[in-house]
Amino acid sequence: MGKIFNNKSMTMLKNILNGFNSSNIDGLEVYTSGAFATAPFHIDLYLKGVFYNKYLFCSDRNGNLESIAIYGKELNVHLMKIRSSMICFGLSVESVKMDREGFSDFVDIILDPIEYDI
Repeated sequence: MGKIFNNKSMTMLKNILNGFNSSNIDGLEVYTSGAFATAPFHIDLYLKGVFYNKYLFCSDRNGNLESIAIYGKELNVHLMKIRSSMICFGLSVESVKMDREGFSDFVDIILDPIEYDI
């Protein structure tokens, strides 16, 4: 059974999803795992019918949004942008790196736990 996001984290996820849904990018399709409460939660983006990125959101044991993994295209661009600002979706980032050890490369983002603890 997955972990459960707390109310604060669910609000953050809804805001992130609303940002994608209100985007003016032509041909952008947004799909989710459906349930905001259960971690991990994912948002999949398709551009003109072709898979582009998956954002996987994970929680800590208290339900706080703890980390984000980005899979798909232009991972180096995501890595460089996040590394330069240490911000992702308006949230402060503690660390960001490229993880190449699994089945698929991904950008591994750890959020600043002090800023998001309840």
